[in-house]
Amino acid sequence: SISIKDVAPRDLSSFGISGVEADVEAGVGWNIDLGFRLSESFALELESGYYQNSFGGFEGGEFTSLAFGSTPIAGGDGDFSQIPVFINARWEIPLGQADANAWRLGVFGGLGVVNVSAEIEDITAVGVPGVTATVDGSSWSFGAQAGVELSWRIADNARFGVSYRLMYVEGADFGRATY
Repeated sequence: SISIKDVAPRDLSSFGISGVEADVEAGVGWNIDLGFRLSESFALELESGYYQNSFGGFEGGEFTSLAFGSTPIAGGDGDFSQIPVFINARWEIPLGQADANAWRLGVFGGLGVVNVSAEIEDITAVGVPGVTATVDGSSWSFGAQAGVELSWRIADNARFGVSYRLMYVEGADFGRATY
């Protein structure tokens, strides 16, 4: 899930949000890693790419107003995207024959920064007709990741594979919502 920064209402005509947690569905992405192989099984890499996830609804949160108090937040349709820049450490185990085209199982982890963007429309305030909001913004935040990969070495310095990763991004700020 993604936590959205709390915003307090400024006056009677403005709205704030509090405690908002957005559910993120599984997504797709691509990345490219450039690095240095320090041994047959260990490498350091610079990684960047693009990841897209659908917005899965709200797990909690509320609209706040000086005029009507607070009401649960609901609705919403859109997606999140991330552009990571990580320094990774990767450890690989050859599966089968240790030739140039061997299957390899890899474990990796990294630290860096991530540009997180959100485009979510039709956010509603439960029980308050006509109040809708849109979140459309991006910010750079600290990130970390860990994952596993199954790859095929197609050359001494190139491989093709699939991976599963968990990515942590700290406190993305999508700017002010529009109402």
